[in-house]
This record gives sequence, structure tokens and C-alpha cells, in this order.
Amino acid sequence: MMKTNTGFTLIELLVTVTIAGILLTLAVPSFNETIRNNRLTTQANDLVSTFNLARSEAIKRRTNVQVCTSNNQAACTNTPWTQGWIVLDQNNNLIRVFGPMRGNINIGAGAPNTITYNQFGLLAGAGVTLRLCAGAAKPGRTIEVTATGRPANLNPFPLC
Repeated sequence: MMKTNTGFTLIELLVTVTIAGILLTLAVPSFNETIRNNRLTTQANDLVSTFNLARSEAIKRRTNVQVCTSNNQAACTNTPWTQGWIVLDQNNNLIRVFGPMRGNINIGAGAPNTITYNQFGLLAGAGVTLRLCAGAAKPGRTIEVTATGRPANLNPFPLC
């Protein structure tokens, strides 16, 4: 009876590892871009759900509800959105707390630090636009809250 050897030779293994390395080198930059886009989309969706929550709570409680930036997640601190935000009613009762943004995401200049909904679910003031970016010269996201209080996660704006 003849015994047969099964397995790979050293040359076959080295060629396979080399090809896998080349494929990984090509795939990693694309994968990093996918991760960046997913983080940006997640943060934009978190903000939209926050504004929907604040609007519905204002209507349900028949009182003003505000969304404001907060770096301590306990009170409004007038800090950048990237450090976190909270939802609270006009008696300063916390409704929901959101921690800092992850993934080097920032919100463009000019965004207000407080957005207030009245008892009818309307914004107390003009509409608001927030622009989220996760890197220079990369597509970002735009969140627009109309004066009627409806938030929308709009198509990406061209470049940050």
C-alpha cells in the first residue's frame, strides 16, 4: 500500500500568503472609507432620532422641550455637539442623554447649541441646519430641522 502525502508545499503556501497580502492591501483603504461612512450615518441618524424624540415629548407633555449640547450629560453646557447632548423639558427634567460622538466627526460652524420645541411640536424660532463631517474633502451629511419641527437626514452634501 502506497502512502500519499497531502498538504501544501512551502512554495504554494508562500504564494498564497503573498496573494492574500496584496488583496488585503487593496481592500483596507476601501474598508476604512466604509467605516467612516457608517459612523457618519449613525451619528446623523442619532441626531434625527433625538429631534423626533424631543418633538414628540413636547407634544405629549404639552410643554417646551429642548435639545442642547452638554459635555457632562446633566445640564446644557453650550459646548460643541461632538461632546454630547441632552433632551430636557422646561423644568430641566432629563428625558434622554447622549454621549460624545465617536470617529472624528464634527459639526460645522454656525450650528446652534440649543434647539427648542414648543408644546405644538414646532421649533421656537427658525429652521436649523447641521452639517456633519468626518474628514476634510470627504462627503458629509446634512440634517435639516424645519420650522415645523420635522427633522430630515438629507443626501450628503458634496465635500466638507
